[in-house]
Amino acid sequence: MRRRLVLALALAMGTTACAAIDRIFHPRAGGAATDDVEIDELAGGAKLVVRQSRGAPVVAILLAVGVGSADEASGESGIAQLLDGLVPARIEAQVEAVGGRLEAWTTHDQTIFEVVVPKRAADRALELLAGAVLEPSLTADRIDQEVGVRVARIRRSRGDPERLVVERLFGEAFRAHPYGRPVVGRMETVAKIGRGAIARFHRRWYVPANMTLVVTGDFDPAAIREKADRALGSTRSAPARPDRPAEPPQRAARVAVLSDRVDDARLAVGFRVPAATDPALPALDVLAAILTGPNGRLSTEIQARRGLATHVGGTLHAPRDPGLLVLTARCAAADVANVLEAIAREAFRLRHAPPAPSEVARARRMIERDDAWPRDTATGLARKLGWLAAIGSDRSFGARYRASVRSVGPRSILDAARRFLDPRSLTVVALVPEGSGGGLDRRLANAVTSAIRLEDERHRPGRRETLAGGVLRETLPNGLRAIVRTERSAPVVAVRIALVGGAGAENSATAGLSALLAGLIGRASSEQEQSIRAFSGRDSFGIDAGFLASSLDESLARSVDALLHPALDARSLEDGRQRARAEIDEATSDPRSAALLATALFGSHPYGRNLFGRPEVVDGADRTRLRSFASALLDPRRMVVAIAGDVDPERALALMRDLVGGLRPAPEPVVPVAEPPPPPSSRAVTAARHGREAEVAIGFLGVRWTDRDRTALEALASILERRLRGLLSDRGLAFRTSVSTFAGIDPGLVAIAATVAPENVDAATAAILAELGTLRAAGPSSDELRWAQTRLHASHASSLEGAPRAAARLAMAELLEGGAEEVWRTPARIDALTTGELRRVAQTRLADGHQVVAVVRPDPVAGP
Repeated sequence: MRRRLVLALALAMGTTACAAIDRIFHPRAGGAATDDVEIDELAGGAKLVVRQSRGAPVVAILLAVGVGSADEASGESGIAQLLDGLVPARIEAQVEAVGGRLEAWTTHDQTIFEVVVPKRAADRALELLAGAVLEPSLTADRIDQEVGVRVARIRRSRGDPERLVVERLFGEAFRAHPYGRPVVGRMETVAKIGRGAIARFHRRWYVPANMTLVVTGDFDPAAIREKADRALGSTRSAPARPDRPAEPPQRAARVAVLSDRVDDARLAVGFRVPAATDPALPALDVLAAILTGPNGRLSTEIQARRGLATHVGGTLHAPRDPGLLVLTARCAAADVANVLEAIAREAFRLRHAPPAPSEVARARRMIERDDAWPRDTATGLARKLGWLAAIGSDRSFGARYRASVRSVGPRSILDAARRFLDPRSLTVVALVPEGSGGGLDRRLANAVTSAIRLEDERHRPGRRETLAGGVLRETLPNGLRAIVRTERSAPVVAVRIALVGGAGAENSATAGLSALLAGLIGRASSEQEQSIRAFSGRDSFGIDAGFLASSLDESLARSVDALLHPALDARSLEDGRQRARAEIDEATSDPRSAALLATALFGSHPYGRNLFGRPEVVDGADRTRLRSFASALLDPRRMVVAIAGDVDPERALALMRDLVGGLRPAPEPVVPVAEPPPPPSSRAVTAARHGREAEVAIGFLGVRWTDRDRTALEALASILERRLRGLLSDRGLAFRTSVSTFAGIDPGLVAIAATVAPENVDAATAAILAELGTLRAAGPSSDELRWAQTRLHASHASSLEGAPRAAARLAMAELLEGGAEEVWRTPARIDALTTGELRRVAQTRLADGHQVVAVVRPDPVAGP
């Protein structure tokens, strides 16, 4: 959790920036009173902060002394925290007797004493607390007892892995500044502290002029002020506060490895951040929430997706002086370097690309929520008000901070990340089981270097080209091609992410995994507020997405996430397998002439298989198998992202670099497709199915996407379909007729299909073959050519109409046709067609004696 303080250095309790800076003060003209909070100075110099709350008859009284472990001189290590145990001893029983509770804690900058009592005991509690703080019990016996308690606690803390690793992190990060010393002190110093040193420390620092009294709850402000003036009336001056030594700039990353008897490893990563009053802190607070929130980048990537850690989190520790953004993880010892690289990469991502506005808004809401709930109780409110005293803020600080947080946007996050998430200021500490740390410091240093290199590479602009119509294409360093076409006619954006894949990337051991993955991607995206559809074809695999232009950042991120992280939980996987098996069973039990034709024509080649694969492959597909297949499939060198619509090209390309620039080439390529069989000798295949009608399909091997005959073959298909519709319908031989082509990475298919009455199968087949002979012999007429050209031009224009079609057309041209520029070459190719070329293509591509005839007749046993 973001707000869980793993330091165990007593920095919690709302007194550090790990719970974001208070948003309570709202200045009014002329005054100390700010939104029911009254701030005043008592006669003895103490600051008084009061706020009434009538919700419950409870009063919280917090007395903050402006001294912490960072103010201890040489030989005083641990005195500040010793006093937070010595002071309450005098009054603990009396507070309990009036129904109250007493707590005390020490931070780097303050020592806090807090009493929470019923309303009727408020005056007595204030009197008791002030008296104990000003005159604690410093008898030799009591000091010896407290020193023993603290020494035992320090000894026990050495067995607390979280405390140990983060305490060392602060020690490595702050080598000059006292924030590097443990708040609890060092055992050798604490054990030797005597009464004289404690009394001198108390006499110097524990004066009203160095105190802030905070009172919240159900009380009478005037009466409390009068009581406070009497209790804290001493007029001794505030102590001179010596300057703390400044921490020199850190010029290089620091790595330390500890080993101990622990079951698994702990990792702590620190970046230097400014003090609480720095104007950059609101942006850093939001940045920390983006990284470490419950659904933040670290938990999502490292814990949920990759399963590398059992816990990830962190805190923004920004006290009176510059502090640290601390990121933490718990993981197996073998995964420490991988976890560090992942943490560093997620942090460094923010240096290159701003987060989505929705991500920033979610982080801001989380900060507001975390600030609001503590104010629901008198205790929480008192602690938050006491925090302001610790950082020495002025009265308008809270209002300024709240306004600043609400104004934080993606750009200010980017600026803060570039300023503070500096690899040179990085400090890393790992705690690992004994015997597992050999060479780990070197591997951790390499992990940081790798993260820097990979993120720099991810966001480095690739090779940029401007195509026809202002379309931009950028080839990223990892090989992925991103294409953007801007069209402002409607405030919508469409995306196609396409990869070389589908059935053509499968072999007999993987047949069906592409379609299964597509179904799981669809399930993962079904709850999202946008249209995302996954597809798996003969040679391609990917998703189509559509959304409003105003949600570009978050919707594009969701689209990429849907593709890269399909739903592979047990329930989703079982549902996906059942759907795929149903598709396979339907195809098997109800054969179609087109499927029969493909099987006969392509044989063992993937184009001849059912796109949904083989049942035994689908049934045996577990999470590990699918992850491995997806890893090989999602190769950026074989991936295209096309974005079309109302979009800023520069913004879209920057987002793509951030979202997919970090994809690495697959270690193992997808299975290469087999060469299709040579053109077949004329033969026929038959099958039976339910129904009253028969199907006839005549097929030939087709062309590749890049074949120069493809346009001519498409024109021939249009002409032949037109002829056959007239011929077969005039003679009453067919109900429906179609001629289709598909091109592939390997030669595809030309299929001529007709739905006929069973008694007309032979006549329809003969008529089709005869018309093919006529076309081969004479070719089309000039009028037919012009008609086909008109049809092809219309189809081409339609393929670019609207953002979804344009994105799909550009993506597939780039992926399979040799480049998106082929889209603009198509009209010229259509215009260049001649009747002679079409005749040649008919003779060579639709050659007599190289066709397969597939016939599916009604099953007389099964009936209609």
